[in-house]
Amino acid sequence: MDDRQTCRLPTVQTISSLGNIISSSPPPPLHSYRACTTLLSRQILRPDGVQGLFGAVFGEEEISGEGIAVEKLEHVSILLNAVPSNTKSQVSKSTAVGLCIHQLHQVYFEHVIPRIIILLSDKSPPAFRRAAAFTISHMLREGNIPTLLPVKRSIILGLLHEPLQNTQEGIDGLQLQQLDQLSPKYKNHLRPEVALKVLLTLLSNADPSPSFISELISPILSPLYSLLYHLNKVKTSDPYLKESLRNVLVTWGKIVTCSEGLETLWSIIKGGQKEGWKVDLEGRIYLLPE
Repeated sequence: MDDRQTCRLPTVQTISSLGNIISSSPPPPLHSYRACTTLLSRQILRPDGVQGLFGAVFGEEEISGEGIAVEKLEHVSILLNAVPSNTKSQVSKSTAVGLCIHQLHQVYFEHVIPRIIILLSDKSPPAFRRAAAFTISHMLREGNIPTLLPVKRSIILGLLHEPLQNTQEGIDGLQLQQLDQLSPKYKNHLRPEVALKVLLTLLSNADPSPSFISELISPILSPLYSLLYHLNKVKTSDPYLKESLRNVLVTWGKIVTCSEGLETLWSIIKGGQKEGWKVDLEGRIYLLPE
């Protein structure tokens, strides 16, 4: 099975077949094993590679959200957190020329992370949302390669925090399914209500780790607090959104250390309310310029 053959097959089918060969007993010869792992990493970098990986790993019962094995969540997370050793050969020549290892890591995660976040959509199967949240939470932990953490953190928090912190006048923002369609060079971001929904889905599907919750919420506590204040004043606001946002802020208050909580809240008091918000009749949220 070569690249031309694998590209003709559905990604989920190819990944499933390669995975069966790699995990077979007895194991395949070393040269076959290496060839299969190379082909597998190339499949993950296809436009639908992350979704194909999830589809190949989780069975029909698991896709419904029932009985998801932790081992499978860990397997997916390990695969997506590991930068393939042959990354340079898998990106376009124009992209790869002159790139150092750090930049190749950046290219890999800029491709993979948006496609993981897309699977946090409420249209995704429950197992996909759970696996996406599990993978993102592990990406924000210190791993075997500490130098990768700032790269992953910058991409993840940039995608989720930027829409709630900075306005982009004249730019409407992206819907979740558009996230993988633009080059990272484009300074566009998700719509505020989309980013907020992704955050809520991420928190409700990930393990309740205090450090994870703190990293996601502390930097944007001020805009979240001011948004909740605004939503409470608007009678037509979505009650589910208000309750979910309130619960997130309460949870944050319970898990952070006393010093972090006081420091964050005091910074809000000193800074005042910098953000202005507007919610239209369709539930679209707008961050207004100061």
